[in-house]
Amino acid sequence: MDSELRKQLELHSAGATVQHAGPYSDLEVPSSMKTPSKDFIKKWITPFYNWGIKNPSDFIESYFPIRQEVDRDLISSLLIWFNWRSRIVGAYFAAIEGLEDTSEHIG
Repeated sequence: MDSELRKQLELHSAGATVQHAGPYSDLEVPSSMKTPSKDFIKKWITPFYNWGIKNPSDFIESYFPIRQEVDRDLISSLLIWFNWRSRIVGAYFAAIEGLEDTSEHIG
């Protein structure tokens, strides 16, 4: 399997079903195709990506106990992975923490 086909398969598996140039196509942001550890996913992604705006009380209930651990490095880690789940959690955390300087990375 050639590298271009492998790249397309990895992108598709990560959720990129259509690729086209958009208004942010020239925006350079850090990204990684690596998958976070299962422990990281279990602690930082799974409890938050699905609730979000739909169920704010559950989100807040899960967020409040770990809020002391949420910092710029964690948010950057969440935003860097090429997966909508981690990126949306990173965007939620950035908004809650008022990190306006992450808005270009979020898009």
